[in-house]
Amino acid sequence: MDATSLARQLNIHPLVAGLLIKRGICDEASARAFLHPSPDALTPLDRYDGIDEIADRLERAIAEGEGIVIFGDYDCDGICATSILLLYLKSRGADVEFFIPDRREDGYGITKSALEKVADESDAHLLISVDCGITAVDEVEYAQDELGFEVLITDHHQPGERLPDCPVFNPHLTQREDAFKPLCGAGVALRLVERMSGLQASKKFYDIAALATVADVVPLVGDNRVIAYYGLILINARYRKGLTMLAENCIKGKVGSYDIAFRLAPRINAMGRVKNARDVIELFTETDSFLLGELVKEIEAANAYRQQLTDDLTDDCLDKLKKYDFSQANVIVEYGLWDEGVLGIAAARIVGKFNRPTILLTRSGGKLKGSGRSIPGVDILDCVRACSRWLEGFGGHAAACGLSMKEEDLRSFRIAINEYAASKYGKEAFAVRDDVDAVIEGSVTPAIAEQIDMLAPFGEGNPAPVFAIDCKEGGFVPIGDGSHLKGKLHGMETLDFFAADDLGYLNSAASKRLVVDIQTSEFNNIKRAEAIVRKVLPREMPSRTECMSYLLRRSAHDDGKDDAAFVKWDGEIDATGIGTVYIAFDPQKGEEFARERGLTVYFGEPPTYMPEDAVVICPRKPLPYYRKAVYLDEPLLSATAAALTPSATLFSAGNRAFAYEIAAHMPSASKFAEVYKAIRSACFSGVFKTSSDLFSSIEGACGVDETAFEICFYTFWALKFLRIGAKIECVKVEKTSLDASALYRALARAGKNG
Repeated sequence: MDATSLARQLNIHPLVAGLLIKRGICDEASARAFLHPSPDALTPLDRYDGIDEIADRLERAIAEGEGIVIFGDYDCDGICATSILLLYLKSRGADVEFFIPDRREDGYGITKSALEKVADESDAHLLISVDCGITAVDEVEYAQDELGFEVLITDHHQPGERLPDCPVFNPHLTQREDAFKPLCGAGVALRLVERMSGLQASKKFYDIAALATVADVVPLVGDNRVIAYYGLILINARYRKGLTMLAENCIKGKVGSYDIAFRLAPRINAMGRVKNARDVIELFTETDSFLLGELVKEIEAANAYRQQLTDDLTDDCLDKLKKYDFSQANVIVEYGLWDEGVLGIAAARIVGKFNRPTILLTRSGGKLKGSGRSIPGVDILDCVRACSRWLEGFGGHAAACGLSMKEEDLRSFRIAINEYAASKYGKEAFAVRDDVDAVIEGSVTPAIAEQIDMLAPFGEGNPAPVFAIDCKEGGFVPIGDGSHLKGKLHGMETLDFFAADDLGYLNSAASKRLVVDIQTSEFNNIKRAEAIVRKVLPREMPSRTECMSYLLRRSAHDDGKDDAAFVKWDGEIDATGIGTVYIAFDPQKGEEFARERGLTVYFGEPPTYMPEDAVVICPRKPLPYYRKAVYLDEPLLSATAAALTPSATLFSAGNRAFAYEIAAHMPSASKFAEVYKAIRSACFSGVFKTSSDLFSSIEGACGVDETAFEICFYTFWALKFLRIGAKIECVKVEKTSLDASALYRALARAGKNG
């Protein structure tokens, strides 16, 4: 069925119908089920093996007053699963307590030392796990034979070759093909509650289960979509006091899946990463406002500390990677004296920057322990398993893993995993894809944006749709302190955050594609459609005039910084195919060179930090991971080359033609004075946000062309005569010679030589 027909049947916009079809939802019945999820559509419980035996055993324990202890995990999923089962069993009058292991003292999952702690602290006989235990074969045997526990296992992780010798409920073990299997640990606990007391009883816990479902990055389709959808309704109804207080402390307005993934879940995880996660259970079980307020403060403090640890670790890792051998970097494996609790978060950040699976390791208990994260299409657990001869332990799934090894095996493991990934996946698996779901052509109204929201909650398996806006002049202006930009495209307010340096390019006549998210926003009870820019992709190279403007602004930014030395380039290209960037400011020169040498050409910036051989025209941001930088034409200031490629040896092709071309527009000193007077007069009587707007206003008064005007403008900026923020302002300064600007001196020299 095509988008038009589906849209007509569902009474939705064809754009939204097209998004459904792209997700494989192609008929009316499937589309209605997706857009209007229902708990009635959950997998019937009789499809799951093992659930009846565990439910019956818990019923007997409740009836006979047996002591029950819940053994959970310290991450968000484990905390939520523990809370669901704890609250439910207490509501049934059970004699129940719980145990959450300490990440540093007890390690992950069910361990013998953790079981001994439980035995010391509890008189309970029946131990039930949540979110862990499926691979704890020896530990379960120890618990039952040596410590006297009767053990029940509920888990959602992949089973090993052997199973614990006890009742087990794990959806992956069910034999029915029509059963939904990729539940998280809290989802498993939720379905167990439903089996014991029915759907209405389990609905009370959908908010907690939704939190875990999004946090544990399980696919938000099928049963998980139902749980997340209704759980978010419950969260936004302010059903649970503790969760409401935490949400109100860090989220403005309605809570969505993005807020769970990037605000709520990280705060809950922070307690397990830097403190003891046990206290977080009270977020779901406590009702006293004062105690909850104190707990929220504690969670916020732990999260702030976790953020600082993560930032420091990421910065340290990025610094180490400046000396990394990227020639075989199919998988980044790096080691440092880092905090074990934030390795996974930092690894995810490195993945986002380099588009390579990443494993970060630290020393712990006399060996190296680490966490890994991957990219779509590359199964990191498979890669780790293939190199298990170098490991003492490992586990995880396709997107994430944990592992441990002897320190002396690190080098061998790094070589082995890179060779395996290269042989199995090939170069294409690591290429950056700029796929978009739809190109926006007509106006996007608030009603259309609300229909797009109907596809939420977004997450794993149901990603937020990505749109493209093709445009030329963007009409962007600075907002706030000048760091952010705002425009109006296709009827939507379009926002580009921290993009002040891109203002000239966004407003230029060059054809470009904006990759955006579309959402609804509300102000003064008025809804509007809003586009948030993810990235800007060139559709054609900018004009020489635009590149001149870029180089002048960049040079003014680097004015007064130390110069750097160039090595003469011999014209040869490194045969490794990785590690050298060829930089051009003249767009024709850059495109011609890329075509001759068979290299990819980028305008502004490559899509990742990975230092693959490429031509970059007018780099907007530093490229710190290249070992060699060849400047096909030299910048006006060598300090600019040092700033753009700070870790590279700088090579020059000896071409100054573009600098001479700019310098040909150099005005006289008296003309500089005329331009400055015109700028002061214009800024006194009007508000100008861009240099091009200012030039348009005073073109007749200053008597210079636009490039000459920009030479004056950016020289004044370098000398701090002007301030560029939300608007252009003249700054009162003492009289200063133009020669005080390195940019001015460089242009004067180029003018003489050219």
